[in-house]
Amino acid sequence: MAQHPLDGSPGSFITVFGDCIRDGSDNLFVDEAVVLSYTIAHEIGHLLLPQGHSFTGIMQGRPNALEWQRAARGALRFSPMQAALLREAARARQRIAAASNPDQD
Repeated sequence: MAQHPLDGSPGSFITVFGDCIRDGSDNLFVDEAVVLSYTIAHEIGHLLLPQGHSFTGIMQGRPNALEWQRAARGALRFSPMQAALLREAARARQRIAAASNPDQD
C-alpha cells in the first residue's frame, strides 16, 4: 500500500504485508520472492506514477494467475510510457534531494 501526504506532495512510504505475500504465493503457486518483488514494484509505481491502476502489466489492480505466471518468468513489466514516467519521476526526486542537500556529493 502506497501512502501519499494529505498536502498532495509526492509520497515516500509504502507498506507490504508479509502474510499477504505468503498467502498470494501459496494461492497462486508462485515463489514468495516473485510476489514480493512485483508487489514492491507495483507500490513504487503508485508513488511515482500520476495515474492509479492499469489494465495490463505491473500496475494492474488485481493480476490474475496467468499474469503471476508471467511475473515468475520475468515477463510482467511496466508499459513503455510508465517506464518513461518512472525514470523522469526518479530523476526529479534526485534533483530535489540534491538541491535540498547541496553539501552532499
